[in-house]
Amino acid sequence: MRDCLRKKLTTRHKQILSFIRVFKANSRLAPSVRESGNSLVIKSPTGVYGLLKVIEAKGPLKRNVLCRGGLR
Repeated sequence: MRDCLRKKLTTRHKQILSFIRVFKANSRLAPSVRESGNSLVIKSPTGVYGLLKVIEAKGPLKRNVLCRGGLR
């Protein structure tokens, strides 16, 4: 199961990671879920949460769900 999760990131995952990196470089905070969704034209925050959850499982993202800007 773990090997399955370590597969390469999809284009969509790379897009959201790129957005997060640029946003953090400019403002020193991670974007909100809504800001991330707006950048990728995802209307539902649930869709963004799903993307973030998969990216976190694959390894290149760590989240602290207790605070805004909790992406590392």
